[in-house]
Amino acid sequence: MRKYCPLPWTSVEANTMGQYRVCCLSHEPITHRNHVLSTRTHTIKQAMASDYMNSLRENLATGI
Repeated sequence: MRKYCPLPWTSVEANTMGQYRVCCLSHEPITHRNHVLSTRTHTIKQAMASDYMNSLRENLATGI
């Protein structure tokens, strides 16, 4: 059975520094065009539509 995580399609999290990330287990911040996305400068909608999240969702959907 293949494991599946719905979080990249449904939510993002912000760490204590205000950087968006996929979930509390993720150590990488969400980036878009090589810029770290922050709650101070970007909306949740922008984080969800970022290059990083789109690539992650595509990889998960294709089993990578």
